[in-house]
Parts: sequence; structure tokens; C-alpha cells
Amino acid sequence: MKSLSYLFAGVLISVSSTLAFAHGTGTAHTHDDAKAAASAATAPGKITWHGTKDNGGHVGTFKSWKFTKVDIPDGDLTKGTVELEIDLASLDTTPGKLVEHLKSSDFFDVAKYGTAKVTISNAKPAADKDGKKSYDADAKVDMRGATSTVKANFVVESEKPLTVKGTAVLDRAPYKMEYDTKKPGAVHMPVEITIEAAIPEKVKAGAAKDEEKKKEKKEAKPQASSGAPPAAATPVSNGKTSYDSHGGHSH
Repeated sequence: MKSLSYLFAGVLISVSSTLAFAHGTGTAHTHDDAKAAASAATAPGKITWHGTKDNGGHVGTFKSWKFTKVDIPDGDLTKGTVELEIDLASLDTTPGKLVEHLKSSDFFDVAKYGTAKVTISNAKPAADKDGKKSYDADAKVDMRGATSTVKANFVVESEKPLTVKGTAVLDRAPYKMEYDTKKPGAVHMPVEITIEAAIPEKVKAGAAKDEEKKKEKKEAKPQASSGAPPAAATPVSNGKTSYDSHGGHSH
């Protein structure tokens, strides 16, 4: 099941890879590179995406992502469910202008949809690969207000710690990311994703909720005070920045 979570992450990446083929202009979004770098140090593995187009392609990653649920009854991957959350703002590739375009409303629309969620389930044993156990599973990807389920495959690279390499192909059409797909040199709709990571035994209970509470507290604005005393006070005892085009099909 833990392996499933990797697939999970991989699927998400494929979506980002589709974005990577973006061409043209869009709205730039600020990105906290220091925060992304810190997150990368604690990420459970590496997610890589590879998008292609008629005259080339791009490879990139998501620096910040985490498991939000690891439920594998009796260690049986075929009965497990794994959930993964990806910080879309942590997308990384080159050139820099391409990164900003992928974050724009033409693609991920990070300003409106900051995260993507992947749920891996229904794992089934598949043919071994190079003598290693292999599984096929369903990867449901929630992103940009839409949901799509794709097939993924993962191989168990090692048992202790449980390390998995997963692959999947995601179509960006269900998420309405169709920028630059119908002209010469167009970006291809399918995007390949690969993930290699060590799966935790379990996710700390309440970890996801704790993070949400911290975020809400940070974003909460203090109430403005009128400065006027109550009418009959009773003593109380105290006990869209735009950026230049990044070169059309020159990515």
C-alpha cells in the first residue's frame, strides 16, 4: 500500500508535467523558494515528470509533498489505501519563466488551487519486473477542482525500508489544461511521471489537521478594535503580475 502512495505522488506529477509544456504568457505567482527547499529535505522521496511535444520536451519535479494517509491492513497492499498531498507551488523545472507559466491559470492555477490530492487503492499483483514484486493500482487525482482516475504501476525496490518506484501516465484534458495543444509543435496531452520513495509505516494521527490549523492561525487577521468602552462595563477579574513570454515553443 505504501507503494501505492508513491504511485499516487507520481500521478500528480504527471499532471504537472503536462503543464511544463506551456508556451506563451500568463500570470506570475510568487513562490517561496526557501520554504520549498526546506520541504524538499523532508519529502519522503522524489517525484519526476516528463512532458513531451512535437519538437522536444521538459523534465521537472515537485519539491514539496507528503503522505496524509497510509492504511495497509495486515501489511496487505491489495487491501490498502494511501493518500498523498502535493504542494503545487513547489513545482520546479527550467527555465524560470516556464515555472511561472505552469503556475498560472493556463495550467495549475496555483493562486486558486494550491494543492493536489492523490488517492491510491485497488492494488492488484502484476507480472514481476526484473525479479521484483509489481502491482497495478487505481490513482484518483483531485486537482484544479476536477477528479480523474488513471492506472499506475509500482515496483517494490526493497522491503526494509519499504522503497517503491512507481510510474503512471496522466491526461491533462480532464483538468481543462489544454493550453497549446492544437497547433504545430503542440504540447502532447499525456505526461509520464515517476516516483521513487520510502513509504512510512504510518502517518502521524492528526498530522494533516495540525498543519491546516497552523495555516489558518497564520492567515487569521486580528479583529479591529473600535477603542470605545462598553456602555455599561462590568469589572472583570483577571484570575495578476504579468511576465514576459518565455519564447513560444523555445522551452
